[in-house]
This record gives sequence, structure tokens and C-alpha cells, in this order.
Amino acid sequence: MAKYEITHTCGHVATHDIVGTNVNDERARKAEWLSGKPCLECDRAAKAAARKAAAAEATATTADMIALKGSDKQVAWATTIRATARAAVEKTLAGAKLNDAQTAAINALWAQADAGWWIDNRANGDIAMGWLREASKLAR
Repeated sequence: MAKYEITHTCGHVATHDIVGTNVNDERARKAEWLSGKPCLECDRAAKAAARKAAAAEATATTADMIALKGSDKQVAWATTIRATARAAVEKTLAGAKLNDAQTAAINALWAQADAGWWIDNRANGDIAMGWLREASKLAR
């Protein structure tokens, strides 16, 4: 185990324990790689800020929809998922004429207030047809 004082891109200096063999200067390469990244605290802060910005944008996009229920963290995540789903469904349905059953299914999807449901079904957000299938299940 070797301790390295590394100055990160954010300007902070941190001590890192770099373990493992030092064949072919592996530790030096790892130290160089670490110096090209922000420190752990700055990285966490940047990711938290990005999540907060994405949640704020998603909240604005879905402001006219029913409020989600769940923990604060669940609601923030589910709001982002729901905004993605809404965009995908609207893109798929652009210009389409829906019958009453299809309209009811879409309305049932947007009426889903459980944040956990949105999180559990987040994989459907990338494919609008998946969201439409989920909507038809909810309308039954």
C-alpha cells in the first residue's frame, strides 16, 4: 500500500492509498488518473447539483400533473422518470387520433401518483410503446 498526495482538478489535495502491485508503474498511472478528476467531495456536490437541476426541470415539465407520493428522494427521481415518459409518449402520439379506450389508458398512466410505481417501471421510459402498454394495464 502506498500513500499518494494528489492534487485534483478542483484544486483540492487529498491523500489516496493506492494498493496493488506496482508492475509497469500501475500505481503512478492510477495517481495520474486520479489527478485528472475532481476530489470525491466536489464530485458528489456536482452530481447532487445536476440531480437537483434535472429534478427542477422535470418538475416544471410535469407541473400540470398529479403530485407524486413517496419519500422526497423517490418523488425527485420519479418526477424525472415521468417527465421522460411524457416526452416519449407525446412524441409517439403526435398527430395520432386516439379512441376512448386509448385516451383512458393514457389518462390512467398520468394519474399514477405512486413514485415507487414510476421507479419500478422506469425502463419503459425509453420506449414510448412500453409506457403505452403500461397505461393499458392501468386502465383495466
